[in-house]
Amino acid sequence: ELSCEADFTFGVGWGTHNLGLVLMASGRPIEAAPAFAESLDIWAAAGDKGGISMVLLRIGMLAGMRDRAASNWRLLGAAATVREEAGSGIAAETIEAAGWNLRTDPETDEERAWFAEGERLSTDDAIALAREELAQR
Repeated sequence: ELSCEADFTFGVGWGTHNLGLVLMASGRPIEAAPAFAESLDIWAAAGDKGGISMVLLRIGMLAGMRDRAASNWRLLGAAATVREEAGSGIAAETIEAAGWNLRTDPETDEERAWFAEGERLSTDDAIALAREELAQR
């Protein structure tokens, strides 16, 4: 709220991202989606590829929690590419909290194929894929 009042866009981007993480950790992935959507909108509008890659990773993880394997691996692949373009390792870690059993490295041929598809997406196409995933219920 203070970030909004002070027009501190990056604070809102981080705050909504962190809210999404808390909601995911609380087993409330549907409620996490709007928080990640707002964070993605902020980072995309700013052209901040570090922030975009971070949120793409989280939305990919969210897809994994929802048993949406293709979206999960495509978004993780896209996050890896955008992170590399940004030169930022901010989204590189695997989250192991609240008993999550989420992987960020593909193991099967099918997972590797989806990951590679994601790696080939442009940033704009990756953002569009993330928005499609967030629209799922």
